[in-house]
Amino acid sequence: MKALSLLFLVLITAQGFSQGSVHRYSAIIPLGISSDGRYIAYLERFIQPSEEEGSTIFVCAFFIVDVPMNKYAISPLYVQAEENFSLYPGLAVYSFQEYELRKRLMAQAEGYLKEFGIQVGIWPSYYWGIGVDDYRRYYELIWHEGGGHGVELLVENSPYPDDPEKKMLYLRLQVGQASLEKEMILQKDTRLPGWRSQCTEYRIAAVYFFQEKGSTYIVTFLRLTLEGTGTYNYNRFMCVTGDVTEIWEAALSFQPDFSELGH
Repeated sequence: MKALSLLFLVLITAQGFSQGSVHRYSAIIPLGISSDGRYIAYLERFIQPSEEEGSTIFVCAFFIVDVPMNKYAISPLYVQAEENFSLYPGLAVYSFQEYELRKRLMAQAEGYLKEFGIQVGIWPSYYWGIGVDDYRRYYELIWHEGGGHGVELLVENSPYPDDPEKKMLYLRLQVGQASLEKEMILQKDTRLPGWRSQCTEYRIAAVYFFQEKGSTYIVTFLRLTLEGTGTYNYNRFMCVTGDVTEIWEAALSFQPDFSELGH
């Protein structure tokens, strides 16, 4: 499998960008990719408001995603702590709860990892980008290893006239050069899932590309800020994937024209 690197289970730490205090406990924990490159598996840890006012609850979730189809291969698995905690219970409590929840969750997920041939510890290469943002829009310029050309990833709360609250997701990938107009819509919401109804912001958290059997795929993790109670907001993540072979090859083949620049 090309462009794959061995990766220990690295925590991608969430950052808060919205106004007010944001819980920073949420994170994505990559698990692995299937031998045929079609499926990825990962965990998400997060906290959310509990039914008891002024307290939170720890949750850990397991996902397997069909990368070319940009959809779940199974219904996500969730486990949550058996007791509520204060808004900020401290790092020691976080660490213990995460250990216990991950142990319970991985016991449930073991059969799915085998069924889908997930190679735990194998993950696509991470691509660093240069981020530029303005109101409700976030750009990420991703450079490929060929040296110099790039593709641009744009995420924004939807620009649709029929979405006055601008909560739906619009995510597109395009060649980064203005003289080569080529883009691909990775996700364009037609409806807003209930769990995202309180979303105030989408941001790009991490981007991965890998190649398998002549095709190039993208795995993008988006960080969402959700309205909480009082001055506290919460982070969650979502994953958007797809086959980006055509636009990737366009970026690789693009040759800028310097003839008008003089000598």
